[in-house]
Amino acid sequence: MKHFALVLVGLTTLSTPAFAAPITYTGAEFVSLPGITFPTGTRTVMGDSVLFEPTRSFSVLASLPLGQFNVDISDFEVEINMTKLLNDGGRLDQDIQILVSDGRNLFGGLFHNISSRGDELFLQSRRSELLSDGQSVEHREIFNPPPFGVSVPADTIYTATIGVRAEASETFIIGRINNGALDFTASTTTTFNSGNGGPSLILASYGPQENHLINSVTFTRGVSAPAAVPEPGALGGMLLGLTTLGFGLCRRRVI
Repeated sequence: MKHFALVLVGLTTLSTPAFAAPITYTGAEFVSLPGITFPTGTRTVMGDSVLFEPTRSFSVLASLPLGQFNVDISDFEVEINMTKLLNDGGRLDQDIQILVSDGRNLFGGLFHNISSRGDELFLQSRRSELLSDGQSVEHREIFNPPPFGVSVPADTIYTATIGVRAEASETFIIGRINNGALDFTASTTTTFNSGNGGPSLILASYGPQENHLINSVTFTRGVSAPAAVPEPGALGGMLLGLTTLGFGLCRRRVI
């Protein structure tokens, strides 16, 4: 019986989740993840990166259900590596929203330029709602950012980080630019309700005619990916081999 137990342990190990945060995907890999959708705008894969071009304001560019991962929404964080680009009019105007959805509520931030402040990049934490069309976001609570920004000239690579810490009576939103060059935390009494259909990671526009070049997406905390599942043929062969080994060991012991 001991040998059969070893066989079962071996099979169980195949399906055990592998906790491997941080998990990084290139932009091209990110837009190929299972279940991801692109409700509005256009996207173009450029090498390892992906370019999103919104066609209207406050629209969802990409929505990735996180059900394929094991998500701990009490300590979740994602970092987007981007290149700052000019808009279609040649102005330094790039305003992307990075949000975590519970299916209705959206918690996250707007990373944006203020035209009068040159190349400075600001962070504004906010709670929004996903409208019933599944394509648009509407702002509900806006938390004022610090009174300064971070200089990010055109064609410069920077990181935009959003974290969510969901507690029983309050939801905290954490935002950073360039690993803490600008740091911001806010909270709302609206609680994260996974029963609404989430969680999902959502990238949304703030204005049209902008260009968002995503180089990579890193789940830095609160996420683990399941271990790779062997192909059915490989799994069957392994099962046969382990079973044969178990019978062989038992037969050998009887003899």
